[in-house]
Amino acid sequence: MIKVGVITISDRGFRGEREDASGAVIRELVQEWGAQVELSTVVPDEIEKIAAVLIQAADDMKLDLIVTTGGTGVSPRDVTPEATRQVLEREFRVEKDPPRHDLPCRLRHPRPDPHRQPPRQPAGGTRRSGGDPACLASCHR
Repeated sequence: MIKVGVITISDRGFRGEREDASGAVIRELVQEWGAQVELSTVVPDEIEKIAAVLIQAADDMKLDLIVTTGGTGVSPRDVTPEATRQVLEREFRVEKDPPRHDLPCRLRHPRPDPHRQPPRQPAGGTRRSGGDPACLASCHR
C-alpha cells in the first residue's frame, strides 16, 4: 500500500484560526485512490518548518508520496515552493498546462479559471525516492 503524507501550509490554520479544508479534500482523494494517509499536519508559512516536516516525512517516515497544499501564492509569506526546492534533489518538469501534479486543484476546478494563478509548487524526488518523471506524468493522464 502506498503511504502518503498530507502537509498543509497555513499560518492561520496552524494557529487554529482556519479549518484545513484543502488537506481534508486531499486526504479523501488519497484514500479513494486506495492509499494510506500516514501523516496529516498543518505547519506555518516558514521555510525552515516546512523543510523540516518534508525531511521528516521522507527520511524518518519513509513515505512514498508527500502532498503539500497552501503557501504557493505570491505574497511574501507564501514560501512552500522555496522550502520544497531546498529538500528536493531532482525536480520533475511536467511539460503540460496545467501541470499534472496540480491534480487535486484540477479535480475541484476542472475548467480553467481565469482568476486562478498558475501553480508554483514543484514536484520531485530525493535520494530516498525512486521517482520516474515519465511515470509521474503518465499516471495522471
